[in-house]
Amino acid sequence: MIGKNIPRVDAYDKVTGKAVYTTDLRGRFPRTLYMAALRSPHAHARVTGLDCGEAGALPGVARIITGQEPDVKWGRFPAIARPARGEALWAGQAIAWVAAETIDIAREAAGLIRVAYEPLPHVLTWQESLVPDPASVLEPGKAADLPAGVKEEFDLPNVAGGYYLDTGDVDAAFGEAAAVVEEEFWTGKKFVQQMEPAAALAVPTADGGLEVYCNASGVHAMIRKSLCALFDLPAARVRVIQPYTGGSFGNRNTSYMEGPAALMALRTGRPVYYELSREEMFTAAPSAWICASKIRLGAKADGTFIAKDLRLAEEIGASTGGAFNNGRMSSSSTAALYTFPNARMRTCSLLTNTVPTGSYRGLGAPDAAFALEGAVDRLAERLGMSPLEIRLKNLIPRGGADDYGETITSIGAAECLRRVAEEIGVDEPSVQDDPVWRKGKGIACAAKQSGHSSRGEAEALYYKDGSVELRVSCDNHGMGATTSLVQIACEELGVSPEKIRIIVSDTALTPFDNTSASSTGVYRTGNAVRLACKDVIAQLREAAARYAGLHPDFVRIDGGMARFAGAYPDSMPLGLLFAENSPFRQDVWGLKADTPVRGVGVYNSGPLAAWGEDGRSPRMWNWFQYAASAVEIAVNRKTGQIKVLRAANAGDAGNPISPKIVESQLDGAVHMAIGFCINEEVIYDDLGGVANASLGDYRLPLIHDAPKGDNVKSFICPDPLPDGPYGAKGMSESIVSAMGPAIAAALYQAVGVRMNSYPMTAERVLAAIQAKEGGL
Repeated sequence: MIGKNIPRVDAYDKVTGKAVYTTDLRGRFPRTLYMAALRSPHAHARVTGLDCGEAGALPGVARIITGQEPDVKWGRFPAIARPARGEALWAGQAIAWVAAETIDIAREAAGLIRVAYEPLPHVLTWQESLVPDPASVLEPGKAADLPAGVKEEFDLPNVAGGYYLDTGDVDAAFGEAAAVVEEEFWTGKKFVQQMEPAAALAVPTADGGLEVYCNASGVHAMIRKSLCALFDLPAARVRVIQPYTGGSFGNRNTSYMEGPAALMALRTGRPVYYELSREEMFTAAPSAWICASKIRLGAKADGTFIAKDLRLAEEIGASTGGAFNNGRMSSSSTAALYTFPNARMRTCSLLTNTVPTGSYRGLGAPDAAFALEGAVDRLAERLGMSPLEIRLKNLIPRGGADDYGETITSIGAAECLRRVAEEIGVDEPSVQDDPVWRKGKGIACAAKQSGHSSRGEAEALYYKDGSVELRVSCDNHGMGATTSLVQIACEELGVSPEKIRIIVSDTALTPFDNTSASSTGVYRTGNAVRLACKDVIAQLREAAARYAGLHPDFVRIDGGMARFAGAYPDSMPLGLLFAENSPFRQDVWGLKADTPVRGVGVYNSGPLAAWGEDGRSPRMWNWFQYAASAVEIAVNRKTGQIKVLRAANAGDAGNPISPKIVESQLDGAVHMAIGFCINEEVIYDDLGGVANASLGDYRLPLIHDAPKGDNVKSFICPDPLPDGPYGAKGMSESIVSAMGPAIAAALYQAVGVRMNSYPMTAERVLAAIQAKEGGL
């Protein structure tokens, strides 16, 4: 079953409308209350007055909660889920939550709450955060405890964390380089806009606990653990269920809906449903962090890279964001693609008065790759080499070391580059058939780390009739992971997909799993499924061996049969091993007809190794995924508009379990990446709020903005991962990273202008063309 395309196990429910999502549960429980929030319109303001009297008197209002609610451990709530407590830190932060009999009453009541604000200086962009003596986002003068190697460069009030790396002698290497390029790059803020809004339904139970239905990630490690900590509840009294979910792209990795809904449910003693509006998905849900980079590369005359110096700053919004927000995660995408014997990094994270950031597809990799690949293109031009040639020459070989000193055990980047280059014909000039619309081609590649060490578990229950129940808590945010897990179970157990039912993400039924973040779902949980199925097989072999009087070494399980070596008969149906209950026997040993064989699998991808004073580590990350993109675009010289005419995307998925699912990820990444680098842009109003917080004003790519049909090609270029299930690994994030720099390279070929930032909107491209042609 591995490497075959089977119908998705969730396809029937979804196409027939039988799939139940969190939003379908609104009316399931009697006496449900509906929750709405009043949010600050100011990017930074002191709350000097708050009057909830009129709102609380509105008929149908059950409860209003503000930051002054007693006995609440606000410090344990994620920053994005905390109401303002004396000071609003971004436009969109909750001032108060209202629970009422209907959502209309709740929203009306929220509008009746009277708030007095004293506006404070605010910082909206990384540029403003880096100026001398900037306004402070959090406490004035509260700079981060930075590593010594970073502090000298980023000792500013709004710096929240930093990371540095040193290997080799960078300065000496630049002195020996035949060619050196140095450029600055930056990217625009992006909002995750999946079609399914964030939602949670919290139901108080008779024993003082909670039952929570939600579309967030990590029912065990993220959500239940958080709720237990917030409300001092034992784990046995908190049940979290994840129904069908739509896309997430990392947005649900922060548990920002469940805490407020659960708090209101516990305070009112009634079920509470909380769903963000489309506008709130811009202002109250985690956004992507972005990067500004200054990069310098040096190479020998033959194009061999010898030195890299990277300065990178992440813009992370109005929250310190935790230990991983220090630039290390974003910059990792520049560390594991090309061989650099001498490398230096200085990175940091910057606070702004904007919505706190969280995970988004790529975790900074698309932003850092835009800088690295842009610099590589300039170095190729300086040396007279083709963009493809210089990349192939410098890729880390399998078994080679990256900047951290890690050994790279799987890297399919070279084949990815060759496939997309061939498809687009990047070494052949575009045919120019219009004096206004000029064409150009570009190519780029990218790497993305797989995240941190984490545990996944699986249970496989084998019944007498040969059917199997697979229990996992792997998030399935639309990407098809459950289908791949079923295929793994089919391969191990020798049964057809129709024999397997999969139960997903219910803490009362399914075993522990950390979260599917960072493309680790099939890798980690797939390994756990393999182990659980092997446990089933071992138990069946043992039972069959006892039945036949053989040693288990002489028994083979083949689908629904036990096969015996050197015995007569030489086989038997497995169903005969399951004894029926009888009042005339007191059997407690052996397999029972009404009790399945329960196999358990536990897999942990660690351990990682802490980095030393030089920032290096022999195991900084678990593994890396790789991708390449090539495009042909047309640019309107009179308007600056970019059209992507053809696109090819290739990804190294290790050994793909379900190729069609991988291809769908590759196809979707083309359109998402076009949005990143051409369309999506945030506009702020005078108070620092998001002025285009709607799908009508926030420019996501539409059907006419993207190539279609045969003009989009996807290629899987596997390089099996040694510890992946059947060699599989994730690849859904790296494939959005290479498209941006490929488009920028094609733009340069088409009209001769280099863009060092995105989105590359028509206005910006036109200004660059006019500056070039005007000699400005």
